Amino acid sequence: MPALLTSSAVTDEQRRENDRHNTRVVVAVLALLIVYMYLFTSLAAHTGLPYPQELVEAMDLSIPYIFDRDLNVGTRLSVHEAREFAHFDDSLLILFVIVAIAFLCAYYLPLRYKQASLAICSLVGIGILYGDDIAAALLLAHLLVYLVFHPGGSGTSWISAAAGFAAYWAFIPAGSAAGIHVLFALALPLLGVGIYRFSLLPMLQLDHIAAVLRTAVIHAAVLMICINLVIDVLGGDGILVPLGVVLFFFQWARLVMYHIDYQDGLVPENITLDRYLAVFLSPGVLPTWTWAVTIPQGYAYINNRFLCEDKNRIVIAGLKLMGVALLYLVFWLWAIEYIEQVLTGFGLEVHRTSVRAMIHDYTMGQEITTVSVLLTTILDIVETVLAFAGIVHFKVAVWRICGYNIEPYLNKPWLATNLMNLWTRYAYYYREFLVRAFYYPVFFRLSGLHAGIRILVASLAAAGVGNLITHMMKQNLQHGMHLQSVSYVLNTWIYFLLLGLGIGVSVIFMRRRKRKRKPWTFDRWFAVDLLAAYITIQYFALIHIFARPTEGSNLWDLSVLFLLGLGIDLQ
Repeated sequence: MPALLTSSAVTDEQRRENDRHNTRVVVAVLALLIVYMYLFTSLAAHTGLPYPQELVEAMDLSIPYIFDRDLNVGTRLSVHEAREFAHFDDSLLILFVIVAIAFLCAYYLPLRYKQASLAICSLVGIGILYGDDIAAALLLAHLLVYLVFHPGGSGTSWISAAAGFAAYWAFIPAGSAAGIHVLFALALPLLGVGIYRFSLLPMLQLDHIAAVLRTAVIHAAVLMICINLVIDVLGGDGILVPLGVVLFFFQWARLVMYHIDYQDGLVPENITLDRYLAVFLSPGVLPTWTWAVTIPQGYAYINNRFLCEDKNRIVIAGLKLMGVALLYLVFWLWAIEYIEQVLTGFGLEVHRTSVRAMIHDYTMGQEITTVSVLLTTILDIVETVLAFAGIVHFKVAVWRICGYNIEPYLNKPWLATNLMNLWTRYAYYYREFLVRAFYYPVFFRLSGLHAGIRILVASLAAAGVGNLITHMMKQNLQHGMHLQSVSYVLNTWIYFLLLGLGIGVSVIFMRRRKRKRKPWTFDRWFAVDLLAAYITIQYFALIHIFARPTEGSNLWDLSVLFLLGLGIDLQ
């Protein structure tokens, strides 16, 4: 898979040449989205159609582990923390409708309106799913980032006024008196213009202050977490962060990548607001928004991939990936249950529920075998991949049908023959974020050291430290900004250490070893590829023992199980 910045720049003239319509492609996309609506949402309840489970039973078929309590297909694809609707799966129905509308806008509107329409569809969708105040808070945060990074451009006064109005919409309670609403609706836009022109703009003309302000808005999530941790230490309740701001905080990695592109001169100074918002607001961000938050990232990559080739080829590629996602979303749990039945049929002991269940059983005194450790850790990773693949493929597919020819997030990780390649195939955009934000700064700063040492230290900085920091932020944002969230992630430090060491050693080995053949070439070395793939995946699975601590387990317990997986029995 190519690095994010290997794609060449695309002009608007090229995009217009690639913007050709094909009705059959449009019909195919809408038809597949209707299938999604029928299988996963309350469409049957609204239309009087038979429910998916009833339809399968009428065909005398039995597919276990697929349907949920409302007779639809159960799925991990969701609209996280959406408000309640009349039917259980109405939020997903709304999501698919938003995706369909966004697709039609991106497909048929003139080029100058395409990206703006995607941002508008996303904000409207957030307003419907979560509330208009949530959408306003998210928009406010991005307007502030835009003003800090791109001051003095045309329309910035209007944008600062819009930021003030968004602040009114987000934070003035709907039940307030009419006079208060009128007052704030008029005063806050004027205040926004005044603060921007007479306070923010003069500060942004001073390079050092501008650099501090840009760093502050990019790392606002980090600052808020640190403030709440201090308050937690002092015994306070902490600052309650609105959901709209949480949505913004979850885009931290993508904001960092935007900042890196800006520092590298890859973001135009006069970038328009719609081009900026296109980086962060797309319907592909909405489904299960706490997962794979780095799809995609950075201005340069996103801008260079928009209509970079024939539009219909991009949409068809998204259509295919959406079909693959459908298979994962429908059959992932059935596949896991089937694998477990096959293994138990051979008399192999598997702690089906998870690695955590195995750790719990061990701490309760149950004897665990090496085979059980190996199979349980592998199955835990397989279950994670199967559940994860459907969601990330769908998210990437949505970006593609909206005109962005972006790479898949997950790309056949079982074909990886070394840990470096596995990390790229398993979490492409996340790996690229860690490389650009942590690996490169450390690697180039250590220019005087031996290449192997530089690679190892930089790998530890990225897959170790950077990975740990990112997991800690996600844990805090999802489960409350307090010391318990920090201590939980810190207890998993060995996982990040072993991952960073493993990747570093893989990079050094592959750098020194001159590749003479392409992996998975069907020749006499094919068996070596199979062995290398198994060792790579098994190591990655084993170190997850340290990433799944349970209450009552300690470092010794986890180490015993890890070493047992390597054939070293300390029980």
